[in-house]
Amino acid sequence: MKKSMLVDGYNLIFASAELRQKMNQKPVTARKALMDLCRDYAARRTDLEKFWIVFDGKEDVCTLPPGETGGIGEIYTRAGETADKRIARIVRESEDVISWIVVSNDHAVLDRCYSYGAERMKASAFIRMLTAKTSLAGQQECEGNSSEGKEIHPRIAQNITQEYKKKLGL
Repeated sequence: MKKSMLVDGYNLIFASAELRQKMNQKPVTARKALMDLCRDYAARRTDLEKFWIVFDGKEDVCTLPPGETGGIGEIYTRAGETADKRIARIVRESEDVISWIVVSNDHAVLDRCYSYGAERMKASAFIRMLTAKTSLAGQQECEGNSSEGKEIHPRIAQNITQEYKKKLGL
């Protein structure tokens, strides 16, 4: 199944000492460096369909679809909207929420998106994956990525039960 990634941009920038330093000097430089790292990472993954980085900011600043930025899309939030809220809304309103991987250090965002069926990954684990140039071993650091020894997500279990009841005519 193809996956789609949603990254909390500034959260990720502040999780990395190198990106944080660039942010303190010039925010646009930090965002570009993050985009470059993510573009390199996405090129190594064959299972990614979409890759979006969500930044707090004015929506009209620069919102480019993934095809125009080497497969990485930027989303800037509306006035009065946080990246956290936008990420949760995207996952909640998606038709195929289980395909989302959400990256953040904000537990509330990760937990909310997980309740909608998304996989979750801590920013620190993702930073390690971004900087690992040769391997994708870090893919398994995604919570909910491996079913071995884990329970089915409650939303998935509910969907299975509903489908089974339909088949039985209940």
